[in-house]
Amino acid sequence: MSIFKIICVCFGVILLSVVKVCERRNNSNQESTQIRIINNTRHKLTQLSLFSMKFGDLYPNDTSQYKALKFNQLKDDDMIYCLQDGEGLGRYVMLPDSTAKYFTYSLDSVSNGILYLSSFVEK
Repeated sequence: MSIFKIICVCFGVILLSVVKVCERRNNSNQESTQIRIINNTRHKLTQLSLFSMKFGDLYPNDTSQYKALKFNQLKDDDMIYCLQDGEGLGRYVMLPDSTAKYFTYSLDSVSNGILYLSSFVEK
């Protein structure tokens, strides 16, 4: 085998290994972070969606179930959407840190068609 072929094979193996490690890291971080939504507003919020994941409806002071975060930045929105009395509301949100096991988005109020929220890591 020529030295060129050996170098090509070694480079291919290294490249494949790096790709596999990156895939595992992305999948394990996304699956390990559990997210939920708390409705601290005085309004019923319907058709809630966060990171293109459906969360259903939340009444005032309701909390959704935790869901495993599955986010693909090429396909999914880093937004929360909902309807309040038929009016569409949306807001960009921050992705949780990849080391967070549980992360909560709190919908704090709706005023003049603007959705106010906060977020925090659960301990």
